[in-house]
Amino acid sequence: VARVVAVEYDERLMETLHHNLEKYPNVTIRQANIVTMPLPRTPYKVFANIPFHLSSQIVQRFINSPTSPEAAYLIVQRQFGRKLIATDTTHFTSQLGMIIGAEYKARIIKSLNRTDFWPHPAVDTVCLELVKRKQPLVPNTRLRAYKQFTTDCFNDPKVLSKMPLEVIGQKSGASPSRLSLDQWIILFEHQRHY
Repeated sequence: VARVVAVEYDERLMETLHHNLEKYPNVTIRQANIVTMPLPRTPYKVFANIPFHLSSQIVQRFINSPTSPEAAYLIVQRQFGRKLIATDTTHFTSQLGMIIGAEYKARIIKSLNRTDFWPHPAVDTVCLELVKRKQPLVPNTRLRAYKQFTTDCFNDPKVLSKMPLEVIGQKSGASPSRLSLDQWIILFEHQRHY
């Protein structure tokens, strides 16, 4: 890798980080909060073990930035990672998964053991891969409308029930967390409110 920026929030870990990375001239270490620090303006990728309680906020921060990453490899809680897999409806999906699915392909590339970490986490973890699509599933000019449409449908069942659910083989009362990404895209294309 030509250039690495290592970001650490915890001041207590900075000395260890400097010690572990001092032999790598291509690494710059910054003590910062990834939620508020400026993100690169040139193409970049992310690899991070993010705090589980901030996973949604951090993913949204990256995805919604004007220069979103080309790819992200994130250590996350397994349940959170599975909800972002927009093509797998064998479990509940999430609003965030359906929103980012229009621009990113998401998949779990590795399950991790609790013993891979110290202290051991109380939950199962995975490495989640998010790769930017060459072409978004929704035209760039309509992405903002798609995000609002998806958010409104997840937040208010009445909004979803007014959509042409028959085009995706669903009826009124359908659960938004049981619809696949393909169904969300088709539904968005056929609705006339957004």
